[in-house]
Amino acid sequence: MKNFIFVIALISFNVFSLCSNDRILVAKELVTLDDLYQDANAVYIKGNKFHSIGSKEDLIKKFPNIPVDHLYKDSVIVPGFIEHHVTSTASCNNNEF
Repeated sequence: MKNFIFVIALISFNVFSLCSNDRILVAKELVTLDDLYQDANAVYIKGNKFHSIGSKEDLIKKFPNIPVDHLYKDSVIVPGFIEHHVTSTASCNNNEF
């Protein structure tokens, strides 16, 4: 899958701000819709774009000089095109109220 699966909706604006620095962003869980990244819990942000995704340990080994940001360590990050606010009852299509 291409990088478009990594578009994120739940990260606050400061991650994508113009003055952002390169960093490894750690989360409780990172949803990617790609079986290759089932254990992903970190993303390397280079400038204002996602550069790499994987486990925190793997990204730290691969990019040892990049600072690690734990601001979202208790958060789940999901792709922006997933509607994560719809509850099962609201999404039901049975036309009964």
